[in-house]
Amino acid sequence: MSRLPRRDALKAGAWSLAVPRAGSQSASSLRLPVAVLGSQGAAKRYLACQAFQVVEICEDPAAVPVEAQAAVVATPVPVRGTHALAMIGARRHVLIEPPIAATYEDFDRVMGEANARDLRVGAVYPLRFAPHAIRAREIVSRNQLGRVTAIRAAAVQEAADRRGHLGPATDLIDLVRWMLADAAGSVAALRDLDADPAISPSTLHLLVPFGGAALAYTAVPAPDPDLPGGWTLTLTGQRGRLKLTGDGRLYLAGDTWAEQRVETASSPPLERLTADFAQACRQGREPEVNGVDGMAGVGLLLGAVASAHSGRAAPLVHPGYHWETDHAYVRSQRRGK
Repeated sequence: MSRLPRRDALKAGAWSLAVPRAGSQSASSLRLPVAVLGSQGAAKRYLACQAFQVVEICEDPAAVPVEAQAAVVATPVPVRGTHALAMIGARRHVLIEPPIAATYEDFDRVMGEANARDLRVGAVYPLRFAPHAIRAREIVSRNQLGRVTAIRAAAVQEAADRRGHLGPATDLIDLVRWMLADAAGSVAALRDLDADPAISPSTLHLLVPFGGAALAYTAVPAPDPDLPGGWTLTLTGQRGRLKLTGDGRLYLAGDTWAEQRVETASSPPLERLTADFAQACRQGREPEVNGVDGMAGVGLLLGAVASAHSGRAAPLVHPGYHWETDHAYVRSQRRGK
């Protein structure tokens, strides 16, 4: 049985950091037969993905037909890890919506079984494939902003979101982690995660340090004209500022803001992510957004819950593969030793 190649980017605290390859951004002419585990609503957005041939939509893993080579797992979070394990046990690759697991133990089992069977595990963080995000990462990596000193994010999290769920926070914090090629060390939840977000509009929700910069995340309970496309992300550096918006725009500022030219994508970010995942399954390589990236979001969620209960900042897990033994991440790091 072949081993997955160990990637240089998969180090403690700096996991999947590569800019998506140009070749991974167009759908293959051969579509991957996929089952979607979840509701019809959850499955709807995958039906339009050209790299996937959706052969079944169901909520019971036993109902997945034999022709499905992979599964999108979008069932409720408490059973998501169990359903992913069922698909892996049936020798299917899995693409899991975040949060990809409910516990660290779920993640351990999913990654251990997937590695043993040489199967791919991906996480649905499509913002990394958005052209303005790729351009922003280039700006940061070229040090055009200087050292980043502050990060602010705001997103609409309507009352319809599940209580205790971080909504779009995990997507935006994943985007920051990817752009900075850095890991968050802790998270502080600055309001009750179980509270109705409509009660306290524009309340600072999370504080997440990234090295010398702290990300302040604000949850907004209703659509806001100041949040085009539902969110904004602003990075402030020693030499300038950068702002991304949910409607695909990118701005740079010295003394004043100026919109930057960004390539027009030939396909939506989710289309590009699923095309990359389908290629990874066929080629036996890691997808650009893999299970460890997904686990970073689980660590964020579990850390935020712990912080909300304790009233103190909670340390975050830094997973990293140990291919030789199929351990999913370094347990001594999780335990803070």
